[in-house]
Amino acid sequence: MRKNMLDMFMENTKNYLHLNNNQLLKIKDILMRGEAIYILDEQPPIDIMKKFPEFMGEFGLLLINNIWFLTVSNKKTCYIPIELDNFISTGVIQFFAHSHPDDGTTANLFPSFSDLLSIDAIDHKFYIISAYGITEVDITKAKDLNFLDERFENYILDNHISYEEYMKNQFKIYMNFMEFIGCKLNIIPYENTKQISEILSSKQLLQHEFWNKTIGTTSYPGKKL
Repeated sequence: MRKNMLDMFMENTKNYLHLNNNQLLKIKDILMRGEAIYILDEQPPIDIMKKFPEFMGEFGLLLINNIWFLTVSNKKTCYIPIELDNFISTGVIQFFAHSHPDDGTTANLFPSFSDLLSIDAIDHKFYIISAYGITEVDITKAKDLNFLDERFENYILDNHISYEEYMKNQFKIYMNFMEFIGCKLNIIPYENTKQISEILSSKQLLQHEFWNKTIGTTSYPGKKL
């Protein structure tokens, strides 16, 4: 019998270590093990997720075929093993979030330009876990996410934004630029536990036909954008 893409994925991930929520409480110990990926036995509690930005490394949280995965890095970059990389960028996973270490600035609320280019999901939303809350990034209506550095510079120039004004109003200017390129940002504080819980639960209802396709007859669907 020919395997489908889900069979191949499960085969590639069968040796990942498992963590339960009690083990997740020891985040510092997990981080000290270095770059790794784990299968979580259940959906992680919000109280644990909100601790991720306290550390200089980055955590990634994924949902694929209703299985939760946690990636761990002790660097300021999200560790994504090669067997997951294509899935994260091609819009076939149910959920993806990663943490931004807290450096005392509100910049950690926002996705980087590389985040916008390299992350996609079934519903075209991904999430940033920061010290301020969880930012939902909706790229459904984004038409072009290439050359964002240059486009942001042009946006500053075209709107005659001075350096002083930029330094004073970075938050507002960045939010306006996100809207300008078709991205919608929704910042959800941790106090809104009900809303965050509903988002996490709703992702378990998402599925993609990609996983049922037979190996050798399918290709990655690519971004919708």
